[in-house]
Amino acid sequence: MHELGHSEDEMPSLSTIKRIIKRNSLVVQNRKRYVRCKSKKRYTLLNPTKANDVHQMDFVGPRHIKGYGRISSLNLIDVVSSKAHIRQYAGQTMDNVIEFLVEYWTENAIPNYLQMDNGASFIRLVAE
Repeated sequence: MHELGHSEDEMPSLSTIKRIIKRNSLVVQNRKRYVRCKSKKRYTLLNPTKANDVHQMDFVGPRHIKGYGRISSLNLIDVVSSKAHIRQYAGQTMDNVIEFLVEYWTENAIPNYLQMDNGASFIRLVAE
């Protein structure tokens, strides 16, 4: 503002300048490293840059096929390369998940991280 020839009393306050910049989306926000959830816990954000850094896996369905019954698809996708692997199962069990991953990982690279939700089919209960 000084270089443009404005005097001190003509200059807006620093907070006014920041508000105008933010309102007009002229500021690039810093990349967040963590996400806060309702529980106040911090989770690291993954920013994969190469294939097999992060795979995401989830069940889709069930869908009902006339004459057959319930079908659930187990989907796995590489976040960077978008390479997908899909299998259909009659149920959403941990045994299906293990079979699916062993089949995929014997022919493909194991990722650094595997993201999945906390569905019951991804938790193995050990009965004593």
